[in-house]
Amino acid sequence: MSKSHTFCHQMIGDEETERTQLLASISTWDVAAKRRFNELTPVGKLPSEVLCEVFMHRSVGWYIGAKSWIEVGHVCHRWRETALNYPALWGQIDACTSEWTRELLLRSKQAPLDVHIPIRYFSNVGEEDIILLLRELHRMRFFAWDAYYPIKGLDLPRATPLLRSLSLRCRSISAYASSVTPFDVTEAPALTRLEVIDAPVSWTSKLFQPTLTHLTLHMQPQLSKVVSCTMPQVLDVLRTMPHLQSLELLNVLPAATRASVGADTHAHFPHLRFLDLCAPASVIRYLLGHISFPEDANITVVFSDPNPDNMKQSMCLLTSSITPATSSEGSARSLQSFYYEYGIAEFWAIGLTPRTLLECRSPCSPTELQGARRVLAVRAKNLPPDETFFEMICHYLPLATVSSALIDIRQMKDDQWRGACERMPYVRKLGVIGPPRSHEPVIKSLSASATASDGSPCSLHRICWLYAFPKLEALFIGFRSNSDDRLLDVYANALQDRSDAGHQLSRLEVLDYSGIYPYAAAVRAVAKEVLYNGCFRSYQ
Repeated sequence: MSKSHTFCHQMIGDEETERTQLLASISTWDVAAKRRFNELTPVGKLPSEVLCEVFMHRSVGWYIGAKSWIEVGHVCHRWRETALNYPALWGQIDACTSEWTRELLLRSKQAPLDVHIPIRYFSNVGEEDIILLLRELHRMRFFAWDAYYPIKGLDLPRATPLLRSLSLRCRSISAYASSVTPFDVTEAPALTRLEVIDAPVSWTSKLFQPTLTHLTLHMQPQLSKVVSCTMPQVLDVLRTMPHLQSLELLNVLPAATRASVGADTHAHFPHLRFLDLCAPASVIRYLLGHISFPEDANITVVFSDPNPDNMKQSMCLLTSSITPATSSEGSARSLQSFYYEYGIAEFWAIGLTPRTLLECRSPCSPTELQGARRVLAVRAKNLPPDETFFEMICHYLPLATVSSALIDIRQMKDDQWRGACERMPYVRKLGVIGPPRSHEPVIKSLSASATASDGSPCSLHRICWLYAFPKLEALFIGFRSNSDDRLLDVYANALQDRSDAGHQLSRLEVLDYSGIYPYAAAVRAVAKEVLYNGCFRSYQ
């Protein structure tokens, strides 16, 4: 190679080196200029204490995996330095990846921790990472493990002075024979919320603290037999938690044979707002007979066995619990709305239309229900194919104040429906849904009747006609299968009798899937407003 060629290559190499150095200098200058510019802006002059508060505010969505707040460390060198030197910012750990979990543990130093371990579908952390987290339990304030499973040889800290909320959810408990978890030996004197779902429950756990305000214990029905204690022992534990506001006990109470043990123990919860129970009827009867709570508590009771006697006694206890000792006509606690379908009865403290009550069964509640809570729900599993449960509801729960009702009338008999008519004399808005053949008892009750409410002949029947639901203003009729014109005609004739006697409805609504439109003049005459599948068909 000639000297000229060598010289040219050397010059090109020098130019490339000089160009690289120049670009590096420009990049360094650009970074310095941007850093200086950001530091000179008003937001860049914020005190570090204020910046830390802003960073914490931005990280509020950490629990649902939001990580946009990390961008605050990219604004400028000072912001990044402030963020990295603020351990509390990194103490909120959503354990999605192993690398990120370990990095947050390092950055958090000894700051208090809030930890969420999601299910494996949203997380790839291994058992080693979980063990690292659990070893820091002593500095946790909040801990939620959505896919709890026992770890062999795990030695948890015995004292967790900062822990205020603990949630354990198990996805595959079927193989567990033990009724305890490693957390049961952990003392948490500041604990206010405890949630254990489908994980072993021990009523001797040290997690039951007097500071608890929310206690949720759920277990799969087939595993409820692993609960090894007696009802008096359960009551002794509950008595130590007088500040409870929410209590959910689903399939975690002792079996009915053990619930029969007598005890004078009584537990009072003056702050209780939500009570949710699922157990055999004998157990629920025993528990309701030994606890008390405010009259405005919202209650859900699920009977896991169809024992009529215990169900009746439980309903009587429920009525005495939610009915004020000195009731008045204007009591705000009165049950205004009633919904019933096979095995389910629900009550609301506000007046709801039958259509709204029907829509409340869907996952998306209607606007009328926003902010409104169900007052009482009573449900029963494994019921025989009859309506004895409906008869219990009518006879043992306070229906007298109900002004709006939606009732599924499948398999309803005349005497059962007549009992409902007698128990709800002040209903103004009534809805009935069911197949066409089940509407006969309703039609009979809407027709003029010459009998008194107790079934005896009316002595003034020639000049006085008695009607079921004498205050009825609106009727909602729903057909669960195809109907025909004749059924609507029969309804129209029954309602026409009421209208002629001065009991005309203000509103009639028909929900049907057969394509029948109530154009008949007889149908339009029985109410001031007639709607069909939500559309007006008549307006007087």
